[in-house]
Amino acid sequence: MLGNIEEIQKNLKDKLDQIVVDASDPDQMITISITASKAIRNIRINPELVAKNDAEMIEDLMVVAMNKAMELAEQKSAEETQKMMSELLPPGMDLGNMFG
Repeated sequence: MLGNIEEIQKNLKDKLDQIVVDASDPDQMITISITASKAIRNIRINPELVAKNDAEMIEDLMVVAMNKAMELAEQKSAEETQKMMSELLPPGMDLGNMFG
């Protein structure tokens, strides 16, 4: 049983590692690509923002984009976890919103 649980956890982690979401600040000056397992894959900064030479603005927009990316990654992780768990349960058994 324990080996089976470990295999399920590994399969879930592998799946979450493959799901990538993008999130940006409202003006789309900074875009963060992050996996559902919360590994950052890429950060894109609009050259126009860099040309403004405003470090404080870049930092603020980075925080906004990063928080949005983390939120989306968490949502995807919860969705996939719930989906995988529901596939393991006997028919008719519902977890509701246990993971999301």
